Amino acid sequence: MSAWGIEHGPISKGVPKGMKRLRLTTHELPGITSVRAHKRKKLLGEMQVVNEPGAPDHGTIWGMEVGEKHRRKGLATAMYQHAQRKGLNPQHSILRTEAGDKWAKAVGGHRPPIYHYGD
Repeated sequence: MSAWGIEHGPISKGVPKGMKRLRLTTHELPGITSVRAHKRKKLLGEMQVVNEPGAPDHGTIWGMEVGEKHRRKGLATAMYQHAQRKGLNPQHSILRTEAGDKWAKAVGGHRPPIYHYGD
């Protein structure tokens, strides 16, 4: 068990080209499962999925972050696919940035309308 919860991994299936040493791991936290991308012990990205059975937002991607130097290399997609393989059934959130919406469109899956504050 890590300081962040239960760690499962490493899994390198679905690793983007050119990222041979990438490790994809999952960490179970209260109500959230975190999928992390590491390379040589350095955290490159993290995706958080709501994992609370019965919650109306169960499976929703609550956060996605990839380090600026590592963007546009397939890390977010690799974490998303890893979450799918782990049975987390990640769903796109209604709270997405413009970049997040473009990524959601590219990776596929249901994209609910974006919620705009003040609507």
